[in-house]
Amino acid sequence: MAYQGHPDLETLSSFMFHFGEDIVMQAIGIQDKDTDEVYEGDILKDTEFDEEGNDISGYYPVVYDPKTCQFCVDNSFKKDGSHLVNIIEYFGIDNIEVVGNIYETPELLPVGSIYGCH
Repeated sequence: MAYQGHPDLETLSSFMFHFGEDIVMQAIGIQDKDTDEVYEGDILKDTEFDEEGNDISGYYPVVYDPKTCQFCVDNSFKKDGSHLVNIIEYFGIDNIEVVGNIYETPELLPVGSIYGCH
């Protein structure tokens, strides 16, 4: 994976020539709580604890929903694309935390997820 600044058609084609098979991730225009840019394919963490203090946090891939023309998180139990929710509606603007992505850390998602390999 490599990061490109502000591409135009000429620099994007040059970028793809030099990086070939690598994955190009699309920035979605928002930052997480640590001011890191959020990209399509990132995995966001929803930090939660139960009554006993056990970490029951959830992990949600960032996906583009062509039906609603917006970036969402997959809120389905199996991460199978069946329940997509707008990122800001789910997390709020101040609670977004990037913890990985579907290419480098797919183990954060359940086995059988349609994102990444298991």
